[in-house]
Parts: sequence; C-alpha cells; structure tokens
Amino acid sequence: MQRSLAVLVLALVFQSARAERINQEGRILGALPVVTNAILFNTTNADVVVSAMQILPVTNPWNECISNRPVLPNSDAMIAQINADVPIASNRKLRLFQEMNFLLVSSNQPNVTISFFHGYPDESDLNGGTLPNGLYPIATNLPIEGWPTGTGLTLAQHQQTDDGGDRHSITVQPSSGKIFETWRTLRTGANWYATNGAIFDLNSNTLRPEGYTSGDAAGFPMFPALVRYDECERGMVEHACRLVVVKTRKEHIYPATHHAGAVAASLTNYPAMGQRFLLLGPVCGTDVTGFEPQAPPHGGVIRQ
Repeated sequence: MQRSLAVLVLALVFQSARAERINQEGRILGALPVVTNAILFNTTNADVVVSAMQILPVTNPWNECISNRPVLPNSDAMIAQINADVPIASNRKLRLFQEMNFLLVSSNQPNVTISFFHGYPDESDLNGGTLPNGLYPIATNLPIEGWPTGTGLTLAQHQQTDDGGDRHSITVQPSSGKIFETWRTLRTGANWYATNGAIFDLNSNTLRPEGYTSGDAAGFPMFPALVRYDECERGMVEHACRLVVVKTRKEHIYPATHHAGAVAASLTNYPAMGQRFLLLGPVCGTDVTGFEPQAPPHGGVIRQ
C-alpha cells in the first residue's frame, strides 16, 4: 500500500508539473492573459501579457544558449571590422533602440486590407488576401517605428508621415500565436500600405522560404528579438537580440533566409546575416526606464 501510495503521489506531482508553462530558461510563465482590446507596447498591461508568452518554441534558434558553441577563428578580426565601420563620433558603443514598438491585439481584431507596393510584394504573406493586398489584424492605434520618443508627432500624424525611415510595424496576436510585421508602413486616410509583410507563428520553428526577406533584411521576425521593459525589470533577457551593424557581406547563414549586404561574400571578416554574436556583459543597465546598454561591441565573441 505504501508503495502504491508513493507511485500515486509521484504521478500527481508529475501531472501537476506538466500543467505548468515553463520557458527555455526555466521561468514559470503562468496563465496567458486574455487580450480583449488593442494594447500598446509601452504599458503595464502589455508587460503582463508578454511576460507570460512563450515567444517561439524552447528549441528555436532565438532561444538557444550559444555559450558553448565554438568561437570562430576570425572572431577578433570580425569584431575589429564591425568596430572600424562604426563612426568614431558614436563612441563605438552598442546602442539600444527604444522605439521598435509593437501592439497586442485580440482574437477578434478585424482584418483590414494592407497593400504591399514597390520592393517585395511577391515575398509578402497575404493571409487570405490577393496580391498585392494582404489581410492583417491592424488596429487604428498601430504604432510605427520611431514613435513616440523619436518624433514630435502624435501617433495618427506619424502613421501618415513618410519620414524616409524603415517604419517597421509589429502586431502580436497572443491568442493565435501569430505576429504580423511590416516594413515601410504608411497609412493614408483609412488605407494601409507597406513594402513587405511577413507573418510568423510563435508556436513553430518554421523559417521564411529560402531567399525571402521580411521586415528584417535577414528574413527574421523582429518581435522575438526585442529587449523589453519586463525583461530588464526582471534582470534577464532570455533570448537572442537583433544586432544591426554598418556593413555585412553578401551571404546569409542559418537561421537567416535573406541577405542584403554590399560586401563580397569572400570577405569573411564582415559578418553574414544570421551571424551569432555573444555579448560578454549585460544588455540592460540598472535604469530600466532608459534601457541603458552596458556592453560595447568589442565585449563579445563571434560563435559558429
């Protein structure tokens, strides 16, 4: 009887453990809050939702710890090249961009037409639309990259002002596990336009088709790479981050699917898109309201 009871208790503990949602760092995620309205990224409500999300599977490259990967033989030369390409006026320090923003939407958010023009309409995900038009769950308060601190405009004004920037937009639908990302996004009246649109499934390791771009020139999703307020508040960024350098070579490596470099692929001291860079220091400082970076580019190594 005692042995049977012990087996029963172990079984109950095992079932209880299986019910927990635990991410790749062993953090218990808890129940995923239900999103009932469009929630802007710079709110405590958004922090609560994203902190409970499993953003891509635990086996995904964005969630892989690369500390034990071998160092590239030309790691030092590559980091020296990255630094040399950065203007001296910038102090050659790693800078964290605050306004790659996002919007959380509900499962009932209506799809609206977004027209993909110029650059990459044929590499855009249409979500049931017909080229060049996609159907995306876009809310009226969709933030565009750079807002609010990067511009003196209201959100509505920034949505409709083509400032010549990348103007990324990121819509996250936690209930479906989908993210909808666009590049060169613009609203004219009630109509939405972008140069490219890409949809990613946060429950899948599926990549973009080989050779396809996305809002990111490497074909990456952008949302999983963001350094978020809730992470810095906890004191740990649990995933890889998106690093932008001045020059890349004309080559991409897994998990990238696209490249847009201007340097010959044979010049391997320039990074390829998809290159893995290990920071030897913290990403977030103690002032989480400012996301102050602490590690310069030379404080790291390039991993294979």
